[in-house]
Amino acid sequence: MLSAVNATSATAMHDRAEELFRAHQRDISRRADRLFAVLLPLEWLACVAAAIWISPLTWVGLNSQTHPHVWTALLLGGAIVSLPLYMALRHSGTALTRHVVAVGQMLMSGLLIHLTGGRIETHFHVFGSLAFLAFYRDWRILLPATAVVAADHFLRGMFWPESVFGVLVASPWRWLEHAGWVLFEDTFLIIAIRQSRLEMGDMARQRAELEATQQVIEAKVIERTNALSAVQLRLRESEGRLRATIECAGDGILTIDGQGRIESLNGAAERMFGRVAAELAGRSADELFDESGRAVLQAAIRALRDAPYNPSAAERHETAVARSDGTPLPVELNLSRMTAQEPPTFIAVVHDISQRRQAARQLEELQKQHLEVARRIGMAEIATSVLHNVGNVLNSVNVAASVINDKVRKSATADLGRAIGLLELHRDDVAEYIARDEQGKHLPGFIVEVGRKLAADEEEILAEVVALTKNIDHIKDIVTVQQSYVGMSGTVEKVSLEELIQDAIRINSASLGRHEVEVVYVADELPEALVSRQKFLQVVVNVLSNAKYAVMQNGRNERRIDIELRKEGADRARLEIRDNGIGIAPENLTRIFAHGFTTRKEGHGFGLHSAANLAQEMGAELSAHSDGVGRGAKFVFSFPLDASQQPLTVGTA
Repeated sequence: MLSAVNATSATAMHDRAEELFRAHQRDISRRADRLFAVLLPLEWLACVAAAIWISPLTWVGLNSQTHPHVWTALLLGGAIVSLPLYMALRHSGTALTRHVVAVGQMLMSGLLIHLTGGRIETHFHVFGSLAFLAFYRDWRILLPATAVVAADHFLRGMFWPESVFGVLVASPWRWLEHAGWVLFEDTFLIIAIRQSRLEMGDMARQRAELEATQQVIEAKVIERTNALSAVQLRLRESEGRLRATIECAGDGILTIDGQGRIESLNGAAERMFGRVAAELAGRSADELFDESGRAVLQAAIRALRDAPYNPSAAERHETAVARSDGTPLPVELNLSRMTAQEPPTFIAVVHDISQRRQAARQLEELQKQHLEVARRIGMAEIATSVLHNVGNVLNSVNVAASVINDKVRKSATADLGRAIGLLELHRDDVAEYIARDEQGKHLPGFIVEVGRKLAADEEEILAEVVALTKNIDHIKDIVTVQQSYVGMSGTVEKVSLEELIQDAIRINSASLGRHEVEVVYVADELPEALVSRQKFLQVVVNVLSNAKYAVMQNGRNERRIDIELRKEGADRARLEIRDNGIGIAPENLTRIFAHGFTTRKEGHGFGLHSAANLAQEMGAELSAHSDGVGRGAKFVFSFPLDASQQPLTVGTA
């Protein structure tokens, strides 16, 4: 871009130099035309005078008459001069005028040579005429001038040698000698003209460069002048805005000199101190502050005066000013140094902080209230979480109780009672009754069968009682876990991870079986882990319960949950719970663990939130993954195998 601009500038400068050169050439031509407009008439008069002086009269017998040379000088000279004179006056500066003048000048030289009878002295007029023609600084006009001289000498040398050479008979080649001398002079004149034109070209280029430089300088001067004017205008506008801003500012603004005297203050300062600017100007700024404020102001001024000048340095203090009625006003004082020269000038910004202090007191009171509200909300969340988790276990408790109730209702105890009643009726003849009576014969086998059935029912009822006992213990564990929210931490102990996961499956087994959900569990062989039994179990139960509800809503016959426990590194394990349920929408992945978030109408959004909090307390990571709605979900529970605590990362992918 810069080279293109430079090329354009160089082209413009070259064009300007050519224009100046042509203008100079025209000026020279016009001056030369004016010169010959005077010279040619003078030469004409000189020719007439010479003709009169050399041969004024001729005598033939008794009669005298004017010599023909006089008429020749008068008429022929006038004819020669008229056209060049006309061109020089009417068409000055043109190339045609120069050539006409050159021909006329050389014809005047030939006329003068003729009038003097070919005297050798007058031939020098030819060389003088060529020198005068060189004033045009155009070597091309020397060509017609030389041609006229050569033709004149040739023709008159052939037919009238006396008029050009002064002899009656001349060599036919003598005109070449004269033409050679003319060409000899032409050579030097052409060299001189060429040198002169080169100097003219240099002068034109220098003037073009000077003009270009002058234009650049003028443009820069104009630009700088405009920029300076714009800067001055902006400065005035800025000064006006600054003054308006200072006057409209809500804070008090004062300027203080190096002696601590007030130079100026804005309207806000007048209202703040209850005094007008005219009253305070020139007085000590100490009068505006109370005793402690005076000490603060003086210390701030000394600190800024003694330190190296730094426009960004400021002294900030909270103090108090004294109003005109004597009442103190708490303020924040910001003092800065405005100038580097001595004595310095300071600017003080005084901000009323009475409302801020009042707001701080109100905020402190609100914070106390908020802490109390937060404590109550926390207690409510704990209660809600307890209810949710206990509710999950109670479902299994209810199932176990229902099974026990059904077993008891359908028990063979009634049949055994009827058999015992028959034996009571035949107490005295039991042996005979059993041996001979048809009904009695079946009684021993019936009693044996009832016994077996009672034994089987007893085993099933005992199994349900064991499960019921575990669920009741888990309810106790849940309550114990929740106590950690009020200052009690969960117990860390060595446990079997597989046993805990199987317990979590058993807690949900009744509900899973009722809804025909298939659970597939695979695991690596892992050593016992040092974890909180209650917290780990609650995390798995909540995530498994969430998966159960997801597959219940998938609308497919196949309902499946895959549980996979794998080793992850040297000191961590990874539990994945995958389901083929309704999946998770992408926009919900970032909110799945949020408190109260749920997509189920009957849900309350506490289960996964509670699981995420428990994972955090265990130093574990709980994250959710899903490819979208209808494509199932995967929850990854990555936890340490020892008791070390790690920061929680609850994320989605």
